[in-house]
Amino acid sequence: SELQIEDSWINWNNSNSGSGGGIYMTNNSEAYFVETNVRNNTALKQGGGVFINNGSNLFADGDVRVANNIVTQDCFTEQGSQGAGFYIDNSSVNFHHGYIWANKAQDSGGAFFITNGSSVSFSYIAMDTNESAEVGGGENTIGGALGLVFESEVSFDHCTIYANNSISGGVGGIYADNSIVDIRSSIFWNNPGQWGDESGQLIGTGFDVSYSDIQGGYDGLGNIDVDPLF
Repeated sequence: SELQIEDSWINWNNSNSGSGGGIYMTNNSEAYFVETNVRNNTALKQGGGVFINNGSNLFADGDVRVANNIVTQDCFTEQGSQGAGFYIDNSSVNFHHGYIWANKAQDSGGAFFITNGSSVSFSYIAMDTNESAEVGGGENTIGGALGLVFESEVSFDHCTIYANNSISGGVGGIYADNSIVDIRSSIFWNNPGQWGDESGQLIGTGFDVSYSDIQGGYDGLGNIDVDPLF
């Protein structure tokens, strides 16, 4: 199936027993978002704003905004909850020119949770003030206020990532495992985090970073560690 949403608002929807508070895509679905807002939606488990799985594809362009979406189940209850803004499982997303902010996961993945062979491209996106781990962070959940990536490929090009926070501990920026995360010409600042023996903006494995401003520094061609003075 194919869906096109343009110049629209998807807001104040609630999946109080499952996933996909705003939008639910599955089984090789395809969608196009243009100048669309996905805001103030709630899901119990996964994808407060957008849930995408099972070979589906999303293309977003032209000032698409994803904000103030929530997943509510905490890490002590069953499987917890993941991906307040986006939950992406075995699917692809190409998101160009937009804003992802103030999404909140009671468990993990404030802006996004990406897993199971997904392929995601973010370009010219600002992502700030997303939150995770209201309770149990750092000890019982990784957090990942910006996001978590498992067994997937993700790229950031000309993105600004600022002031994402894992409230009770854990990772404020990105945590990646068994994945490839390519970061180019981007800023990661004031996303504090710690998991195990690691601390910083980017925690885990598989990061390839170049020509970017990373607080605390990061190995790679052309990287700097200079306050952007936001």
